[in-house]
Amino acid sequence: MLVMKLILTLFFLFNSLILCYGNILQSFYSVRDGLLSNTIDYITKDSLGIMYVSTPEGLVLFTGSEFFIPHFSKKLGRASFVRSIIQLDADNLLFNCIDYGLMLYNKKTQKIKKINSNPYLKEIVDIYKDTKGMLWLASYTGKIWYIDDYRNIINDTVNLNFVEVDYVFPKIKKIGSISDKIYVCSSNNEFFFLDYFANNVNIEHIPLPENINEVYCAALINDNEVIIGTDNGAFFIECAENDSYFVKNGILKDRIVRCIEDTDNGIFLGTEGDGLYIYKDSHTEKFIFDTKTDNKYDYIISSYYDKNGYLWLGSWNCGLVCLKMNTGNFRIICNTQDSHSPLYNWCLESFPNDSVTYVGTHSIGLAYFTPSMGKYKILDKKYPLIKSLYADSISKCLYVGTFGAGLRVYDQKH
Repeated sequence: MLVMKLILTLFFLFNSLILCYGNILQSFYSVRDGLLSNTIDYITKDSLGIMYVSTPEGLVLFTGSEFFIPHFSKKLGRASFVRSIIQLDADNLLFNCIDYGLMLYNKKTQKIKKINSNPYLKEIVDIYKDTKGMLWLASYTGKIWYIDDYRNIINDTVNLNFVEVDYVFPKIKKIGSISDKIYVCSSNNEFFFLDYFANNVNIEHIPLPENINEVYCAALINDNEVIIGTDNGAFFIECAENDSYFVKNGILKDRIVRCIEDTDNGIFLGTEGDGLYIYKDSHTEKFIFDTKTDNKYDYIISSYYDKNGYLWLGSWNCGLVCLKMNTGNFRIICNTQDSHSPLYNWCLESFPNDSVTYVGTHSIGLAYFTPSMGKYKILDKKYPLIKSLYADSISKCLYVGTFGAGLRVYDQKH
C-alpha cells in the first residue's frame, strides 16, 4: 500500500513538473495519419484556421484534427511539391505547384482551379504580392509576369492573361520590393529595378562588377541608395539626379545572404562564413559575439524581431544571439561551447504575446529560451532535424515540421 501511494505521489509530482515546464507533446502525425511525406518543408495557416503543410510529395491541409489532400481532378491527381503559398484574401489562396504551375484554392467551395494554360507558369520560382495589390511572378528561365489586380485571378482563372515583361532576365533568384519599386536578384552580375506606371513597366538594368555571380538580398539605406548582398560582398547602388543608377565600391568579401533593415541601427548584413556585420552612416562594423567561439565560419541563417524589438539571430556556428537594439547590447544565449557541438539553428519562432523563443536546429532538435529563467534548454532532441516552425496563437500550439519524422505538435495551454 505504501509502495502504491509512493508511486502515485511520484506520478502526480512528475506530471506537475511537466505542467510547470509549459510544453507538452500533444501528438505527432506521420504518413499513417494522412501526411504525404514525413518531411515537412513549410507550414502556414490562413485566417479561417486551416493549416497548410507542404511536403516534398505534395500539399496537405490540416483542420487541427484531420488531414485532407486537395485534388484538382482525376486527371491531374494531387498537388505535388508546392513551392510557395500566398493568401490573396479571406477565401482564396494561390500556390505554386512544380507539376502543374499556379493553382487557386477556394476554402468555401474546397475546390482547386488551375490558372491559365501557359506552360511557362510551371517554372515559377518566386511569387510576390506588392503593397498595391499587384502580383509578380518570376521563372527560373528569366521571364517575369504581372497582373495589376490580384482579384482578377479570383474572378476568372481560365481567360486570365498575365502580362509578360518584355525582357529576358538572367536566372532569377528572388523578387521583392524596395519603396515603390520591384527589385530582381539574379544569378549573374546584374541587378534590376522594375517601376510600374500607367500600365507600363520601366526596367532599370544595373550592371554589377564582373566578380559578382549571384545577388541574394537588398535593403534600402535612404531614398537614393540601396545596398545589395552578393556572393562577393555587399555593394551600393545609388540613384543620381537624372534618375540613372550607378554602383559604388563594395564592402566585405564574404557571401552576404541576409540584409536586415533596422530603422535606428542601420543595416545588418548576415554572411555565409563570417558572422554578422552592421552598416550605418558609411561605416561597417563586425559583431564579435563570443571570444571563445571562432566566427570565421559562421553562417547567419535565420532572424526575426520579437515583441520588444529585439533582433534574434540563428547561426550555424556561434549559436543563438539576441541583439537588444534599444540599448545596443547583445547576448549570447547558447553557443557551440555550451552544447559541445555545432548548433545549426535553422528556424526561429515565437508566440505574439510570449517572450519565449523557440529554436529549430539541424543537430539537437527543438530548443527554447525563456528570458525570465535566462537559460537555453533543449525541449526535444529525439528528432534532431527541424525544418520548419509555426506558432499558432489561437490554439496555443507550436507546430514543428521535421526531416523524416513527420509533424509534431506542442500544446502551450497547459
